[in-house]
Amino acid sequence: MRSWPLSEAKRNPDRSKLWQQVFLGLLFVCVAQVSYWVVEQIGQAQKGRDTQLRALSSHETLEAVNSSRLAELQDSHQLQLTFTESVVGDQAATTDDPAATIHDEFESRKTRILWEGSFFLFVLLGTMGVITRTLSESRRLVESQQNFIASITHELRTPLASLKLSADTLGMRPPNKEQADRLATRMNEDVQRLNEMVSQILQSARLEAGAPTTPPTPTDLTVLLRDEVSRVHTLLEPRGVTFYYDEASPELYVLARRPELKTVVSNLLSNAGKSCRAAGGGSVKVSVAQGRGMAQIRVVDDGIGFDPEQALKIFERFYRPGDEMRRETSGYGLGLYLVDEITRNHGGTVRAHSDGPGKGATLTLLWPTCKPSTNS
Repeated sequence: MRSWPLSEAKRNPDRSKLWQQVFLGLLFVCVAQVSYWVVEQIGQAQKGRDTQLRALSSHETLEAVNSSRLAELQDSHQLQLTFTESVVGDQAATTDDPAATIHDEFESRKTRILWEGSFFLFVLLGTMGVITRTLSESRRLVESQQNFIASITHELRTPLASLKLSADTLGMRPPNKEQADRLATRMNEDVQRLNEMVSQILQSARLEAGAPTTPPTPTDLTVLLRDEVSRVHTLLEPRGVTFYYDEASPELYVLARRPELKTVVSNLLSNAGKSCRAAGGGSVKVSVAQGRGMAQIRVVDDGIGFDPEQALKIFERFYRPGDEMRRETSGYGLGLYLVDEITRNHGGTVRAHSDGPGKGATLTLLWPTCKPSTNS
């Protein structure tokens, strides 16, 4: 079977980058050439104007000479008269101010040159800007994908290694009931972790592909939040992370696809829990408020926080601050991306705030509210 070669860019990325830089260099040379053309054309127009003005001046001087003197000098100045008449004769005959006409023609030509040169410069500079931005975005995407591959590899290795250890333990000797229960619980947690990972990757792919979805329906936000807070609290309390739900929060219904809303809430809580675990433990407070037809969900943690400049970047796909080789938290850069995409698809918004590393974070989610359905 024939093996098709990889593209030049994939086989030799350094050569591809070199060609891109060469092309940008050629565009820069074109910009310089157009700039030189504009200056040179304006200079030529100025020279032409000055020549015509000198010729006009000579013509007027000759006309001012006494007619008797002009008759005597006519033979010696015949060549000069012929030249000046050929240059400015028509202008002198058709206008009272030939010099003004020459200046007008010069300004008109100068304006035309500037417009033409500006247009080509705009096109060239715009092309350079688009190419530079595209290269920058491509480089950033490659880095994000590399981070994703590194993090997903680590996230897959951990539960798989745990499952293998549990399987080896079961295979060495028959466990008693207590050991069997403990191993079963661990294996279920590992399988659940793998299942969530695969589900988020598939959900991200569906969002990118714009797959059709069912219409949103009235969903009890309060019940969903309480259930998720209780679930995550049960999982993370033994690891030093405590979750609190503000019972004073109002009972609200929102218009949503319940599985997607559950994914959003779960990812928000999971993100806060990971932040607290990386800080050695902490607490997460969840509250709900209502205003202007929107439910406001606030998740406040006292975890590791983040640089305020990363408040928008953390919602990008595959983005994870820091170096994958020195990662403080687990994950693979899809959780908050899904939160942002799903929320916006439902007509809501999400924003993040932190005073800086080590100072915790607050994530605020706005989601459209609605009245309970008659079947609720």
